[in-house]
Formats: sequence, C-alpha cells, structure tokens
Amino acid sequence: MDKNNITNWLERLQQESWHLELLVSGFSILLLVQASQQLIKLNEYVDLHYAFSEDVGSILNTFLGMGILSCAVLTICLIIHIVLRGFWIGTIGLRSVQPKVDFKRLRYAPAFDQRLEEKLPSLDGLLIRLDKVSSSIFSFAFLVIFMLLSLVAWFLSTLFSIMLRDYICFEVLDEESSLSNTLFTIFTILVVALFLFSILYLFDTLTVGGLKRIKWLKSRPYIWIYQLMTVLTLSFVYRSIYYHLVSYFGVWTSRILLSSFILSMIFVPFLRLDHEIYFPDLEPSNKVQSYYYDDIRTTETSILTASISSSTVATNQIPLFIRYSPERNETIGHLCTNYKPSRKVGLSSGIMFSNSSIGLGDPTVEEASSDSLLACLVSIYQVSVDDSLYQDQQYYYLEHPNRGELGIHTVLSIKSLEAGHHQIKIDYQHWQEHQDTIITKNLATIPFWKE
Repeated sequence: MDKNNITNWLERLQQESWHLELLVSGFSILLLVQASQQLIKLNEYVDLHYAFSEDVGSILNTFLGMGILSCAVLTICLIIHIVLRGFWIGTIGLRSVQPKVDFKRLRYAPAFDQRLEEKLPSLDGLLIRLDKVSSSIFSFAFLVIFMLLSLVAWFLSTLFSIMLRDYICFEVLDEESSLSNTLFTIFTILVVALFLFSILYLFDTLTVGGLKRIKWLKSRPYIWIYQLMTVLTLSFVYRSIYYHLVSYFGVWTSRILLSSFILSMIFVPFLRLDHEIYFPDLEPSNKVQSYYYDDIRTTETSILTASISSSTVATNQIPLFIRYSPERNETIGHLCTNYKPSRKVGLSSGIMFSNSSIGLGDPTVEEASSDSLLACLVSIYQVSVDDSLYQDQQYYYLEHPNRGELGIHTVLSIKSLEAGHHQIKIDYQHWQEHQDTIITKNLATIPFWKE
C-alpha cells in the first residue's frame, strides 16, 4: 500500500470514527462502572485479609487507588463525549430538515435580523466544531489515564529508590559503619534530587513546555532532566498524543484544561457540602455500627471487627463472632511460643515434585494441632459484658456466612443480666516490637438491649 492509499484510508477512518467512538464509549462506561466497584471491593478485601509490609502495602494501595481514580476520570470524560456526540447527531438530524434559518418566517425587526445573520453560526460550522471537540475529548480522556499511570510509575521509582537505600544501608551493611552512613547520605541526596526534578517536570508538563521556552534551559541542563523523567514516568508511551492535543488546543487552553483537570482530581475528593452538622464525622463511643449486627448488616458490608446476631436479645445467650486479622500475627507469635503454625506467611504452592513426576493440587497444609492453634489465636482477646470479664469461654473457628470472614465464635451467657442496655467490650493485646512492650487496645464495643 503506497503513501497516498494510506492517507486516503486514514482520512476515511477519521471521517467515520464517530461510530467507533460511540460504541467504545458506551461499552467502556458500563465496564468502568463495574471495574470501579470491583476495585473498591478488592481494596477492602486486601485490607481485611492481608497484612503486607508498609512498603508493599503502599504499592498496592497506590495501584488500587489510581485504578479507582482512573475509572472515575475516564467515565466522566466518556459521558461528556457521549453527550456531545448526541448533540452532534441531533444537529445533523436538524440540518436535514432545516439547513438554514428562515428569518422572513420569524418576522423579527430588521435590527435583530441583521445582527442574527451576522453573529449566528451556521449548522455546518457548529457540526464541524462539535465533531472536533468530541474527538478531542475522547483522546483527552485516555491522555489523562496515561498521565495517571505516569504518576504511578514515578511513585514506584521513588519508592524503589528508598527501599534500595534502606536495604543496602541497614540490611547488607552494618548500620553503624561509616560506609553505611556515607551511602545513606548519597542515596538521600539522590532521592531529594529526583523529587526536585519531578516537580520541574510536572510544572513543565502542566504548563505545556513552560521550561522548554526558557533560553538558557533549551540546551543541556533541562533536557537531561527531561530525558530521565521520560524514562521514569514512561511518558514516551503517550508523548505523541500529548503534543498533538496541546498543539490543537493551543498553549493557554491546554494549560487551563490540564491544570484544572489534574487539580480537580486532587482536591475535589477532599471537598463536600455539609448540612448534617449534628451528626459526628468520627466514630464516637455512642455510635451504633451496623456491621456489628447480623440482622441489619447488608451482604455488601464486611464484618470489620466483631458481630452479634441482633441489637435486641430475647434469650439468655448471645452468639459472638470475632474477626481474625493477619495484622495481629506478630503479636500472637510473640505471646504464644509453645506452638508454631504449620503454614508460613508468604506465597505457597500446590506443585509437588517426586522422583518420577510432578503433581498439582490445592496448596493446603494439615495443621499439627488445630486446638493449639486456636488457643494461640484466642489468647490475645479479652471479652467482657459491662464490667464482668468472661473467662474460660469455649471458642471455635468460624467462616462467617456474611462474606466468608474468618474468625472465632463463641456464645456468651447473659442469664444473670437484667433487662435493658448492656455493652460487650472486646479488647486485644498488641505487641510493640520497637519497645518490646505489650499494650491493650479496644477492638470493639457492641451495645445491645436485653428484653
């Protein structure tokens, strides 16, 4: 295919691209809404079921957070695109029945007729502008997504630099040695320099080349920073789209669009309109949490700490479920030294090697003593009703039917309690490794009423 044929083919695609734009936008909005909900659930699932290190947790939270933000941004842009395209299609339909304004039929005064004929844009001009703006917004939406991915790439680069510094200076080398201190200082200077370079690059991107216009930066000083940040942020992937769009919109229009869009994504989530001023934001002790009670909790809500069957109890017994959190593994291991779990924290595999074959199966491990394991888990909790501490309770493992939450289950006897308001208080022991001390924290305080 020669160059002329390629050009003609691309022009035909360009003229007919609105079909694909509408199709992609419609399906994308449906998929993005579902994807956003699933990412929110995944973020909640990771927080409740896993206890990663601070560095790994930061990486996961960044990826999930930027994924949720990207879905929201792309959805908003695509909705605007569909609205404009709908307006464009409606204008085409109007043009087929009334291509021009019949001012004689309107019978306006001559002054208004003359002004409207001079100022009123034609449908052809309006259609051309709508078509260009709609296609530009469609591209702009994906440009913003790529820019968000650049932000993630920059974050990972910075975090990797800090992790590498700490690993070399504190794990490989002696923390107190002069070499470790020297390397720590050098790494810190490099990280600070990388942060300063990032600010310059971000400023240059949002101002559409504000630094590239400075004469003494046109040669070497900034171009080195530009090339470095291009690699670290992966901006070479979308560079062509970026420059084509900003050259179409113009410098000042692009500056306003990019800056306002990025700043709105940063600050809008932190704004809200308040009217319910007599309801506290934070969770006070006199607030009833719906996830405490099985009868009013929805299936979309996870049990965060503990739960009972209902806030109103008509019997002399209360079933109590306490959710197990992997964040307390270190405390349990420190306090329970008589027994070690058969499983280890980390990735496990069901691949089994033998002398003559390789087997695949579920990576399950048979616990040496499930009773001892349960005793270790129970040992960090203290359960009391009002001022009475419940000791020697019989606990069992339970996978709660709500959303499959893992934890321990017991039944509290309240036969001796009078009718009225009472509270179940659940405390747990927490080991502060840096101070090697054990402190007691409150896990949940659940109010209930006995009939």
